Amino acid sequence: MGDYDYKGFGILRKAWIVVMVWSIIVAVSLLWNLWHAKSNAYEIAENTLRMSSTKDLTFRYWATNHGGVYVPVTGDTPASPYLSHIHERDITTESGRELTLVNPAYMMRQVHELITDTYGIRGRLVSRQPVNPINLADEWEFEALAAMEAGMDDVTAVINTEGQSTMRYLKPFYVDEGCLLCHEHQGYQVGDLRGGISAQTSLEPYLAMYRVNRNNIVIGHVFVLVIGIIGVLLTASRLEKATKVVVKAERYKTIVEHTNDAIFMHDFNGVILDLNDKGSSVLGYSRKELIGEHLSKLVKKEIEETRHERTEKIINLGSLIFEGIVIHKNGKEIPVEISAKMVSNQGNGIIQSYVRDISKRKKVEQELLEANKKLQAAMMESCKLAEAAEKANRAKSEFLANMSHEIRTPMNAVLGMTELLEEYATDKEQQKYIDILKKNGDNLLKIINSILDLSKIESGKMELNVGETVICDVIKEVGATFKPLAAKKGLNIDIELSRCTLNECTVLADEEKIRQVLVNFISNAIKFTEQGDILLKFKIIDKTLRFSVQDSGIGISEEKLEDIFHAFNRGDVSTKQTYGGTGLGLTISKKLVEIMGGQIWVESVKGAGSTFYFEIPYVQSEQTNGLNGQDQAKKHNKLNNFNGATEATEAREVTEEAKLRVAPEGDSYCKRMLLVEDHEDNRALIMAYLKKERVLIDVAVNGQEAVEKYIAVTSDSHEKPYDAILMDMQMPIKDGYEATKEIRALERTQGAAPVKIIALTAYALAEDKQKSLEAGCDEHVTKPIKKQVLIDLIKKI
Repeated sequence: MGDYDYKGFGILRKAWIVVMVWSIIVAVSLLWNLWHAKSNAYEIAENTLRMSSTKDLTFRYWATNHGGVYVPVTGDTPASPYLSHIHERDITTESGRELTLVNPAYMMRQVHELITDTYGIRGRLVSRQPVNPINLADEWEFEALAAMEAGMDDVTAVINTEGQSTMRYLKPFYVDEGCLLCHEHQGYQVGDLRGGISAQTSLEPYLAMYRVNRNNIVIGHVFVLVIGIIGVLLTASRLEKATKVVVKAERYKTIVEHTNDAIFMHDFNGVILDLNDKGSSVLGYSRKELIGEHLSKLVKKEIEETRHERTEKIINLGSLIFEGIVIHKNGKEIPVEISAKMVSNQGNGIIQSYVRDISKRKKVEQELLEANKKLQAAMMESCKLAEAAEKANRAKSEFLANMSHEIRTPMNAVLGMTELLEEYATDKEQQKYIDILKKNGDNLLKIINSILDLSKIESGKMELNVGETVICDVIKEVGATFKPLAAKKGLNIDIELSRCTLNECTVLADEEKIRQVLVNFISNAIKFTEQGDILLKFKIIDKTLRFSVQDSGIGISEEKLEDIFHAFNRGDVSTKQTYGGTGLGLTISKKLVEIMGGQIWVESVKGAGSTFYFEIPYVQSEQTNGLNGQDQAKKHNKLNNFNGATEATEAREVTEEAKLRVAPEGDSYCKRMLLVEDHEDNRALIMAYLKKERVLIDVAVNGQEAVEKYIAVTSDSHEKPYDAILMDMQMPIKDGYEATKEIRALERTQGAAPVKIIALTAYALAEDKQKSLEAGCDEHVTKPIKKQVLIDLIKKI
């Protein structure tokens, strides 16, 4: 908190303390005045009763001293029966007027009645032994008389009756000589307490007067309170403003004296009026040397020539920031940043300029400029290198894709024909040659697939395909796939599943990548194990799935373990020569596991076997119902296809004349198809695959011919439309992508039902499949084409 904030807070706090004290004083005064006003109201009522009683008592003494008075007998003043014992109670004057004696009690009773009617004060003579029963004291008066007998001079009390406040007063009177005339027969003696003058009045008039006074008192105090608070706050506000001015001046002085900037005050004409100590040190002059001098003494000539223009801008805008050069006393030029603002526009006007030495900043800016030039040159070189790397990467990808396509196309015919010949091989030596041909063809295909997988992983194009996966089923299927191969070597594959309930094993994971790693582990185990067992284990540990494959094979030496997952590593020379392989399988497996967020490792002893592990994180699937029978059948078919189970069929050559149509055996067919394939051997292979499937096949050798045949068939109402089109994607004249798009466009134009188009291509990358689907194909089958895979697709149509 700054000085100003602190002092301002102190003034406001003190002001509110004064307001609180003032409010307390006013509140106390208000309470005291209200109490005093109410007391005065009661006191006035009491004094009124006291004066009335004193007056009544005086009248009574006067009447008593005279023995009573005679008054004319009237209806209001009849002769008192209680004075009948007095001899001269009634007299007749000489003029004949009849008079009756009125004693003090009789007289006071009539006086009280008159006062009650006139002034509202009820009074009467009371006694504990009255001659007239009407003067008998009531309960309160009895208690008051008893109190006066005990020594009290008089008694006052406020009594609430039926919601009304009444003040009562009783003043005693004593027996004197005049009283004995009427009361001697009661046994009274001079000086005895005869009774008292009782008076009472309603307090409502006095309380009404009090309420008026109370309102006036409250209004007056509120007025005084408000005036006091306003006065305190106004005083505090003035003090705060004064403090602000003082603190601002102190702060400004501190800033000016301790700032790192030189500060100059000068008029519109450029005459220096004042400067701080920093201004002296920056320029090498004393304050005395500069005050009264012109700014032209401190700046270069070209800057002075534009001073008038800058002064106009400062006057119009209020402030201006610009850079310039000032000259030190020793002649050195100093680059500075000047922030000028107008302080006063009265008289000659005053401008205040903050001058900052920016020599270091200018030096850094120059260094940054040079570094930026170097960086730009480096970036340009980097861009060239990146462009070259991108070109190389594209060339590599294109080469691999083309290599895959060019090899897969003839391989499709080689492996397909081998599959067909296998059924007709009756001679063992022929069967041996076919097996060698098929084995080496499969190995070549595996090498191609491994190279493509490694290329996709290294280029970052390999993506996760997460879906609901029943892990136990995957493990059982992989084990079942390799059991026949293991049995040929006399090996047994055991499966050990821990906590593999349907609920626990149904997870969200990439099934194909898990399968690929397990296939690599087990194929290696079979390859490097001559006798014993292979154990495939699975268990769930916390939120990870752990897989392991244990064999009793040749094992791995300790010095080779570190390099086992490196590309093209196949152990020592003897191992390479004995077992072969590319050395890519474990490298690909490691990268697949890392893509799935897991880890892979191996434990092995030379000559005692190896255990390969991998574990991956997983998310529990919300669906726990597992797979139905139909899904299991699909997976079983997929497994059979993966193993390469095929059905051998006789192949026959197709001549150019047979391109137009190839009919199935027999006189009838169920489906009509268009085969679009530019490679003659592949056409012959596919037609051989489908020879027994009751399919009528039309043949086209390029995309343009396929579109024309489609138009011809759909235009002729007598022709059966195609049920499916088997479309090669890479062909001369017009490729399969363009042909598919044109056929889909024709369907939309004609409003025809879409025909099923199956892409048959040697392009095996994921982006190739996506490209086929985007062109309009329904399925994507990669060459070499398995017979059963193709037949299954045809049967679904």
